[in-house]
Amino acid sequence: NQQDALIAGAPVLAGRYSNGKVWAISAKNSATGTEMFGGKVDEAAQTLQDPQWGTQYSLVDGNVVGKWCPSPPILGGLIGTVFPARGVWVPQVREQGGYVEVLIDVDAKADFEKSYWKGILDAQGKTDGGYY
Repeated sequence: NQQDALIAGAPVLAGRYSNGKVWAISAKNSATGTEMFGGKVDEAAQTLQDPQWGTQYSLVDGNVVGKWCPSPPILGGLIGTVFPARGVWVPQVREQGGYVEVLIDVDAKADFEKSYWKGILDAQGKTDGGYY
């Protein structure tokens, strides 16, 4: 049982193990950014298999488990050569009062871009990112 959603701008895929415990992971794979919805969950290994490239991602820490982009034949190998193996984001998740809650850092994008924009002229010609 899986559900994907855009939460505070972050694509999240959440589901439930057969024992009722909830899990969440990035809804986009790290190779090409395609959807992870519909990926096969291995409960024993706690992994999600990306339906596009066959990569197994840990539902615990997001690391790649096993081969990187093993399918489809030839094309998967090509994609795996072009894009280096990289894990995905795994947010903290819990169930509270009948709702699944995902912890999102809503300031992550602003914090990341803060150092990028410093010293670069913005559209208004100011170097501090401020506006007139």
